[in-house]
Amino acid sequence: LLTRLPPGELLGKLLAIETAMGRVRDPAERWGPRTLDLDLLAYGERRVREAGLEVPHPGIAGRNFVLLPLLEVAPGLW
Repeated sequence: LLTRLPPGELLGKLLAIETAMGRVRDPAERWGPRTLDLDLLAYGERRVREAGLEVPHPGIAGRNFVLLPLLEVAPGLW
């Protein structure tokens, strides 16, 4: 994805897409099933720490279900 949006604004757009597609965030079910889950995993080579946003995503290294497809679409990312 190429964008001119800053990271926080991009995350806002991703969350808006989730909402438009029917996702309802329930803090009591953080790891529960969801209709759609869009995460901002990386933002080029930048590191970002803002309220509600940390990039690279803090759990990325322990999630093969994220790393393997990411390696496929962006092999030179890291």
